[in-house]
Amino acid sequence: MAEAFFRAFDRSLFEQYMGLPTKVLNADNDLLGEGAHFTAWRLRGTALVLKRAKPVFGKADTPQVRTWLAALRQAIPVGGLLPPLEVLITGDSVGLVMPYGAGQAAAAAPAWLPLTEQLQEFNGKLAAIGLELGDVPQIRVAAGVPFIVDLSDLRTVKSR
Repeated sequence: MAEAFFRAFDRSLFEQYMGLPTKVLNADNDLLGEGAHFTAWRLRGTALVLKRAKPVFGKADTPQVRTWLAALRQAIPVGGLLPPLEVLITGDSVGLVMPYGAGQAAAAAPAWLPLTEQLQEFNGKLAAIGLELGDVPQIRVAAGVPFIVDLSDLRTVKSR
């Protein structure tokens, strides 16, 4: 999954998408949903998702967003249920690009470790570096691999 992601990822193209008005993104791509912090689009013709932070999440230079970005960068090496992803910062906007994951994890290949074991292992690795997911993990599947799609509540344990 990682190789396919990095082959398809074009930073300059996604930085252009980051600057487009929401109406244009909605018209030209598949709106996947709007959460409390991010709006997500599957970009037509790709298997990639752009998640752009909403103003309520904060601008790129605010302490809240800087803390979240530091936690995200610290979590990336943990791997496990984290998908390959790229962080985009254009002006005041923050975004993520990750693979498109369809369906629920329960529909994926039975050869995995049971998902509850994977979640426990992942949460243990996060806790070991002082991080936690502050929400119930939303898990999707791409290429038979489960991954967490909502990382907006990733935080340091001490920030409760």
